[in-house]
Amino acid sequence: MQILYGRPVAENIKKEIQEMLFELKGKNKTPKIALIRIGENMDDITYEHSLKRNLEMFSIPYDSYVYAQDEDAEVLKKQIEKLNRDDEIDGIMIFRPIHPQIEQFEINETIDWRKDIDCATSYNQGKLFEKKSNLLYPCTPRAVMETLKFYGVDLVSKKCAVVGASQVVGKALAIMLIKEKATVTVCNSKTLDLKSETRNADIVICATGQAKLITKEHLKDNQVVIDIGINFDNGKICGDVDFDNIDYDNIKITPVPKGVGVITTLTLIKQLVEKTLKLS
Repeated sequence: MQILYGRPVAENIKKEIQEMLFELKGKNKTPKIALIRIGENMDDITYEHSLKRNLEMFSIPYDSYVYAQDEDAEVLKKQIEKLNRDDEIDGIMIFRPIHPQIEQFEINETIDWRKDIDCATSYNQGKLFEKKSNLLYPCTPRAVMETLKFYGVDLVSKKCAVVGASQVVGKALAIMLIKEKATVTVCNSKTLDLKSETRNADIVICATGQAKLITKEHLKDNQVVIDIGINFDNGKICGDVDFDNIDYDNIKITPVPKGVGVITTLTLIKQLVEKTLKLS
């Protein structure tokens, strides 16, 4: 088994960010991001702390806004509109998903697409279908693509099984893989014979949020397996893959923790800096 750790990918992304920040400094520009969290969801808080820690490491300024779970949608929209008009703000990040009592789509669509740093708006999601490269991507799918690229995984003509069809991850990731000339199957909770779909793939990407759903019987040797899931099983962090019981000799697989999750916030920061540089 070859374990595809996230740390080497993270270190490479850090170097890329530093190089772009140096170039921006020559243009007398420092990117700034606004973070909006609604409610006290622990996953959001953990992600927020990680993001802030990395922003501070690069000396990138940010404004942070926290609202109650039952906040009026009009208050949120007015705040976003104010940030849209603020020339100092280069990116707006809203932690998702928002509580069901607030209309997610309505809030997302308020963001100026040029500041939509996590590809939440329908405009930026629609641009994923274009042949040319995007200005902005969803950060978790892009983290997957960064991992595959770093480890030299060729996607052309490869069969990819994406297990999980969420708007935020699975669907967007499928489009991004197709743009790299992969042949993609997207599996969901109604997929018949999931084991057959995953075993028939060269690359398996798991994003279901179901602990240890993918077992040894779902996989085979010589595959690349990317596990995006972050779950808890008996109080221990684990992924969607039953990692401890995968014993194929030549399988390449990301662990949880220490896998894709290590680079997700860095991918968002890279995208912020990259976008600011392109538009400066």
